[in-house]
Amino acid sequence: MPPLALPRLVLRRFQADWKLVASVFAGIAFATALGTAAPVFLSALKQLSFNVAVDRLAGGSLDYRILAADMDLSEDSLAYHEDLVGRATEQNLGEIALDRALFFRSDTLLAGYPNRPLPDRSANSPLVSRGYLGYVSGLEVRARFVAGGMPAGGIVESGSGPLVQAAIPAATAAEFGLALGDRITFAPSVGAARVIVAEVVGVFEARDPSDAFWSSFSVLIGPSSISESAPVGVSIDPTEPPLPVYLALPDAVNVITAAYPGILPQVDPVWSVQIDLDRLKGTPMAEVKRKTAAFQREVRRALPESQVSTGQVEGLVDGVERRSILSSIPLLLVTAMMLVCTLYTLAVLVSFLNTSRKAGASLLRTRGVTTAQMLKVNAMEASAIVLLALVVAPLPAVGA
Repeated sequence: MPPLALPRLVLRRFQADWKLVASVFAGIAFATALGTAAPVFLSALKQLSFNVAVDRLAGGSLDYRILAADMDLSEDSLAYHEDLVGRATEQNLGEIALDRALFFRSDTLLAGYPNRPLPDRSANSPLVSRGYLGYVSGLEVRARFVAGGMPAGGIVESGSGPLVQAAIPAATAAEFGLALGDRITFAPSVGAARVIVAEVVGVFEARDPSDAFWSSFSVLIGPSSISESAPVGVSIDPTEPPLPVYLALPDAVNVITAAYPGILPQVDPVWSVQIDLDRLKGTPMAEVKRKTAAFQREVRRALPESQVSTGQVEGLVDGVERRSILSSIPLLLVTAMMLVCTLYTLAVLVSFLNTSRKAGASLLRTRGVTTAQMLKVNAMEASAIVLLALVVAPLPAVGA
């Protein structure tokens, strides 16, 4: 038989036994679709579980936090570290990063205000308040000023030390009885020769308490008590919260040096990277895990002394993966049973097909068709059915 006649022979055999051939094709297609759909379905189920877990986050917000240590408080140092964190965020988190904020503060200092001024050296174990000078980026956008406004910036020498403008939380103003124009003095110890004077020019509260920013920096509007022990020679009220004041960035960077020349202060800055929850849910869970791990590695490489807190996301991913392992076992068992039944049915159909073709095969041999040519015909038939099934069957599974 000429080689060109083989495809025509295959087509005629398909036409003669089209019902059995169609059944074999359907069996192969179903088995392929089932094998393809199972991992796709499990992956979709895992992603859905992750999305539900994200929706159930307390507060409806999420952030990654970078806690650095012993950063020199200078303009050059701050710009350098901001650049490192910015590049790590953009290169590794990309579109799931919504915003970034920086917070840092001075060491805890003694604080004097109109109702309780700083005592002099002659006082015997006087009762003092404590506080700190701080800075947080984005305050002017996310805060609503109930009185006054943002500090304009600019350090002026007051005689006893540098004078700066400051904003305070509304809760702090109520706690300490402060108002616009009041001056708060900060000193490292009782009787210090020079003090830092902060004049209150703004009182603020959260513009939108549900904003992820305030979830990250709730300490700004409701500072908790300080756990540090009291300095020697003074008394403190352990239940009293600190008295924080927030300065413009240049003042926050330079006021300590202005008060005490020759001292290069260090701070422990905190960066908060707010995560866009909608984009997080639209990102495959495996990609979220990869991005988070890459972000951690990059930050730790750039800032070796830092700690990166992404535990909430890692906890969500690990929890979903643990649950998915248990939930996938019944599905895999059912899938395996269906595949076995399908393959058994397919074997029976192939057996019927071979039986129905014995007479045709005998007739072909009487016409001079060799065994090799018959093997070629059978191989072409099998290849056509299998290849068509492999191409068509995955499409509905992937499309679903």
